Amino acid sequence: SLDHIRHIMGESMEALIHHFKLVTEGFRVPAGQAYVPVVGPRGELGAHVVSDGGTRPYRVHFRDPSFT
Repeated sequence: SLDHIRHIMGESMEALIHHFKLVTEGFRVPAGQAYVPVVGPRGELGAHVVSDGGTRPYRVHFRDPSFT
């Protein structure tokens, strides 16, 4: 959020550099896969993410909530 950015910029230069690196490069995710379901009134919304250990996911699939 904008308030968080203002807090980081006013806090210290090291925090600003760390935030910049996280936004531009991303962060390393351990290799593997994860599935997270969220139950709603129309069904289950699910996110399946597969990582190869890099800064971007190898594969992402969202299961939309509907009656299947």
